[in-house]
Amino acid sequence: MSRTVLITGVSKGIGLATATILLVTSFMYSPKLFRMSTKRKWLELQDRQKIQQVQAIFYFAISALRKEYPDRFLYIQGDVAKNEVQQRALDAAQNLGGLDSLVLNAEFDGMKTNLFSLVSLVQLTIPSIREKRGSIIFVSSGAATKSYAAWGAYGASKAALNHLCGTLGVEEQSITSISVRPGVVDSEMQREIREAGQQMSHVDQKRFHALFEGGELLSPTVPGWSLVYPSRSTVQVEYLPRWL
Repeated sequence: MSRTVLITGVSKGIGLATATILLVTSFMYSPKLFRMSTKRKWLELQDRQKIQQVQAIFYFAISALRKEYPDRFLYIQGDVAKNEVQQRALDAAQNLGGLDSLVLNAEFDGMKTNLFSLVSLVQLTIPSIREKRGSIIFVSSGAATKSYAAWGAYGASKAALNHLCGTLGVEEQSITSISVRPGVVDSEMQREIREAGQQMSHVDQKRFHALFEGGELLSPTVPGWSLVYPSRSTVQVEYLPRWL
């Protein structure tokens, strides 16, 4: 059975990786396919050929997906904070039979995009997702629970999203609501931290530089795998990453 998944922030990073995995892997997952490391960060799948295929396509970016999957991938370019863009996305999903899952991934340092625009998108899409007994997946951050200098708006927005996720879990029993902390990912945000993070504490800046220089940053495809399973199935998730 085909499912329609709406992903925000799909042009790069975790959003692009998640879309790539969804398109490349056409099978429905079982929790038995997932095995988490008890120590740290690597999510493993039995089908390693799929992983290699995802990695190859991911680095060709959004243009490769549009060319490779013209009938399965619809790319809507616009500001997710604008109501008309949100409505266009929902209308497109309704034309495909309704929206099954929403992955809230847009990453900007501010309340407008990180919180308020996503709240309005959740409100807009809940009726369709409720009807499908689908899922809403929030991409959170370690900054939601740990404070960093100069990250006030970003951290507060992620903490609020975590609370919103919990509230949805109480209020919307037919919807699976999950907030995922993706770990420290090799992303545009990390590059900006290294290049323009002077307002951060020296200790925090040194830590992020060390993660980059030591090759410790996660590929966006790693958290991408953890976002795919709940967006493809309404079965209760038993294995979620707990990266440091």
